[in-house]
Amino acid sequence: SRIEIVAGQRKITFDVDVPAALPPLAGDPARLGQVIQNLCTNAIQYTKEGGKVTVRAEAGPEKVTVSVIDTGIGIAAQDLPRIWERFFQTEEAKKMRKAGFGLGLKIAREVVQMHGGEMGIESQLGVGSRFFFWLPVRSAPVAAAPTPKPEPLPSLTIPPGAQKVPATDPPKPAPPQTEPLRPPAPTPPPSTAPGVLPPLTDPPKREL
Repeated sequence: SRIEIVAGQRKITFDVDVPAALPPLAGDPARLGQVIQNLCTNAIQYTKEGGKVTVRAEAGPEKVTVSVIDTGIGIAAQDLPRIWERFFQTEEAKKMRKAGFGLGLKIAREVVQMHGGEMGIESQLGVGSRFFFWLPVRSAPVAAAPTPKPEPLPSLTIPPGAQKVPATDPPKPAPPQTEPLRPPAPTPPPSTAPGVLPPLTDPPKREL
């Protein structure tokens, strides 16, 4: 790669310590590759001839951590809080840097944060630095739970000596009882209410 070529030209040992298999990360591989390239370029630029730069990846249950470790000039403790500021460069970095405006680290951190991760730094002046970032592992899709099969009904076991009652049809309801039809009772003649005269009729004729 281009980074290995530049490291070789400056007589800097460049090692890569990455597991054979890493869990998939959520994000744009091209943008994340630019972040790693930026950190490696800075490490090589601020490491003197004969130094060493190592790229290391470590996988955890929920995240992957990528570190770029160098034996370069390091950063003073009072400058560490300002390392992410736009255009900020330490005095030691200004003496060794030949180009650029100090935007690489800030942009790299913003890319990592856009992918749900974070970037950090550990450094000691005159000893070296470790720039690292972590990214969440992409969660696998949850498979739908299989539909449980209905369990068969338990068979009834009749103990020995028990009497088996044969199944019979339910009793039919008795038909409703009806009484025979009777002729209606004769209507009694109207009674003469007291004080009411019966209707007038012609008296019977007498024969002479």
